[in-house]
Amino acid sequence: MALLDFGGSRATQLHEHPPPLTDAQARQSTWQSTGIEVAETFLVLIGIGIGILTLRFVLMLMHGFLH
Repeated sequence: MALLDFGGSRATQLHEHPPPLTDAQARQSTWQSTGIEVAETFLVLIGIGIGILTLRFVLMLMHGFLH
């Protein structure tokens, strides 16, 4: 029965850190992430609104069938 040696297959190189962002890149990154967050918020609010309108429509139909 052979012994498995997993220690030698591990990567031993150190990864270098990426260069730091400049002020312009940091500002652009901040604006992009803010824009994405605003878009996500609007999509969530639109989804909630559609859900409320759908529930209202269903309740009105049920009310009409019961009377």
